[in-house]
Amino acid sequence: VKQVQEFYGDFYAINKDLFTLNIDSCAPLMRGQWDQKLFDRMTSGILAVLLAMKRRPVMRYQAKSTLCERLANNLKDCIKQESALFDFRARDNCLLLLLDRREDPVTPILTQWTYQAMIHELFGITNNRVVINASKKKAGPSSDGEASDNEVVLSGEQDLFFEKNMFSNWGDLCLRLKQFVDEFKAKSDQTSNIQSIEEMKNFMRDYPKFREMSGNVSKHVNLVGEMSERINERDLLNVSVLEQEMACYDEHSKHYEKLVVLLQNPKTKGMDCLRLVLLYALRYEGNKANALPELKKMLQAKGVPPEKVLLVDTIIKYGGTKERQSALFQREGITRVMTNIARGFKDVNNVYTQHEPPMKNILEKI
Repeated sequence: VKQVQEFYGDFYAINKDLFTLNIDSCAPLMRGQWDQKLFDRMTSGILAVLLAMKRRPVMRYQAKSTLCERLANNLKDCIKQESALFDFRARDNCLLLLLDRREDPVTPILTQWTYQAMIHELFGITNNRVVINASKKKAGPSSDGEASDNEVVLSGEQDLFFEKNMFSNWGDLCLRLKQFVDEFKAKSDQTSNIQSIEEMKNFMRDYPKFREMSGNVSKHVNLVGEMSERINERDLLNVSVLEQEMACYDEHSKHYEKLVVLLQNPKTKGMDCLRLVLLYALRYEGNKANALPELKKMLQAKGVPPEKVLLVDTIIKYGGTKERQSALFQREGITRVMTNIARGFKDVNNVYTQHEPPMKNILEKI
């Protein structure tokens, strides 16, 4: 043995700027219960990221969040105990910002309309792998560890189209995919018209790239095609319009009427109806005209399991006004509409992406 090195990899890199600890839920750390193993996993995962990036951060957390405060103190103690590991050369300042999801329970409820987020919501991304048509084919990796026929790998490091378009909205994505297919078709036509030795040599030189491009075209066409089917099956366009309206505007009567229509629509899936009612519960928590009892009955009639219907009450206990430090909703109504008209909707790309998560405002102020 000539050399032993220690690498800190107790986390999962998704993009160049995003990682996950693969923790399904932090619910066991909420008020009234505690899971020390889960808390230790969170601590060790964050420490691993800091060590891998060679950063000794300044930490900030939400003052009202007991969990964030406890996590920050635990991280500080661990860094102090292992000060030799964190003895890095002076680098640019690093800020570790700890946020509590209870401050923004709305954003995860909304239907997403950018490529990577849509894939994760409609299929689920696990360690950069996605299973397509799970109900039609047998899911899971092959025996040699490679992706099976119905499983694809999504990584910006290996897939240029995905890297360029992972944050593209649905409309732009479809246009760029068509351009990608047209570009591949043009190259395919060139390879089918080889007439000289020089052209054959050039083809063999470029064949690995051509084959890689062929696989990426097939992968993204299949993905987008399956996504389009699911969007139509679940009527997500209409569902998303109401989601965005409730997230951005305070118009109870109008929203309640539209919500009832969607709940009574056979095309709208039960879980999508549940998400709408959860959003309604958060938006109109203190409204005197709140009609949650009726909506919960409609969810039951829709076939939503009773334990899922109970989430309507649970989400208020989890992220209601008493649990939040700042105002999540602003009572704007027609005022917001007139403001948008006055500024020409410069900051609103379309009706499906009007909502801006509070995290954006926080990061802009740092």
